[in-house]
Amino acid sequence: MNRTFVLWGLTCPASFSAPFRNVPAMDIQAQEGIEFFLEKKYCVAKGNVRIKQGETTILCQKIKIFFRSAGLSKSPEIKYIVATGKAIVYRGANELKADRLVFYVKDQKLLAQSYFDFGVNLFQRERDFSMQARELRYDLNSQKGIATGGAILTHPKGRFRSNEICFSFSKKSPQPLKILAGLENLNKDSKFLVQAKGNVAMMYEDWKIISKEAFYDEAGEKLQLLGAVQVSNGTQNFGTTHHAILDLKKRFYKIKALKKRSCILMIPVHQTLSFKKFKRK
Repeated sequence: MNRTFVLWGLTCPASFSAPFRNVPAMDIQAQEGIEFFLEKKYCVAKGNVRIKQGETTILCQKIKIFFRSAGLSKSPEIKYIVATGKAIVYRGANELKADRLVFYVKDQKLLAQSYFDFGVNLFQRERDFSMQARELRYDLNSQKGIATGGAILTHPKGRFRSNEICFSFSKKSPQPLKILAGLENLNKDSKFLVQAKGNVAMMYEDWKIISKEAFYDEAGEKLQLLGAVQVSNGTQNFGTTHHAILDLKKRFYKIKALKKRSCILMIPVHQTLSFKKFKRK
């Protein structure tokens, strides 16, 4: 038998007023029911749990809902929700899977965690984009996130692998990530930006790239590369440098000089350097 409770709604047996403006009511269904522990300021729902709030739906086996106050008559404010047991979140074209999920209701932010590498999976079906990581922090409203723990980002033209990947593919707020502010040659109208930090390995079409940091702008199809940069294209190897820009649209590789450095390019023995443009096949 399903027992349905509505938080911040008007139906019985539990009824709360919305403590935040512009936050829709939350509907919770659980096959095994919901238990309230008011003195400890939380309640527990078990058994094929379904949470629905506006455009967001969460499915899991168990949730804990934590309140700021103990009394139900005072319109208690929900601090956050913890979902466990094959937790899945649906929001528009986004689908997020994790072993443990923390949902901060007011801010519409998610913390997804896994007990093993690559156990957190984010899919953005509209862009054919996916992310795998051990931990992911994601903002549902801005569509910006940070993946850590050996993150892998895959999209139609290639894939990133790095210790940490920050990304943004918002349509409503097409501004670069704050951490990208000040970097030159980034398209501010881009709809998809990526910053990968730490042991970056990337494949983009027929390009292979290794660096310490990489900044990808989808709209401009440009990559900025920093730290022990190694780039190859087929049989062409471009040696090692500290700062480079790869124009993926024009298929042009440019090495940039760093301040206070006289030597920026180191070419290994038996390798050649070429700056010619490559024609698409």
